[in-house]
Amino acid sequence: MQNLYGKTYRNNDVTYQYNGRGQLIDIGGKNFDRFAERAWEVAQKLSGDVRIIDRDAERKYNEMMQFVGKMHTTRAERMDFSRYYQGESHINVGAKKSGGDAAEAARQMRERGLFTADTTGLGNVDILVEIHKELNATKGRIFSPISANQRGTLAGDIFSELSERYEGVVKNAAKRRKS
Repeated sequence: MQNLYGKTYRNNDVTYQYNGRGQLIDIGGKNFDRFAERAWEVAQKLSGDVRIIDRDAERKYNEMMQFVGKMHTTRAERMDFSRYYQGESHINVGAKKSGGDAAEAARQMRERGLFTADTTGLGNVDILVEIHKELNATKGRIFSPISANQRGTLAGDIFSELSERYEGVVKNAAKRRKS
């Protein structure tokens, strides 16, 4: 944005006309179209990076991680789990002293509505796998991109804001020149 405003100001691409009371009456300039094109590119780029944060999913993930962090497992269970998940794992299984095993953690999470998988008859490693699957699903819901329709609307809003804020750049520069 600094680059956009800097080039626009140096080239005097945009001019503002005010009435006698200092109210804006017209925006124009010799190369206003060039400014508009650059501002629209910036607005589209900024709107493409927007992600919606699902605070409920974030809260659920954090609560689940509290239970997972307290689980204790044996060395053999940790090795079996790490063989199963050779990629990224959100569960840092360790020989913790507090909390219970994976079955106990799953039971406690189910009581709080954080875990839905049926773990009856499953061993600790299989329960860890189920917990990890649900953690992945929950983490995947935390950040989601906005739809194309929302992106277009947001780009329009950003473009308007860029155009409006440029007026402040011009006014501040004029004040600095006066003083």
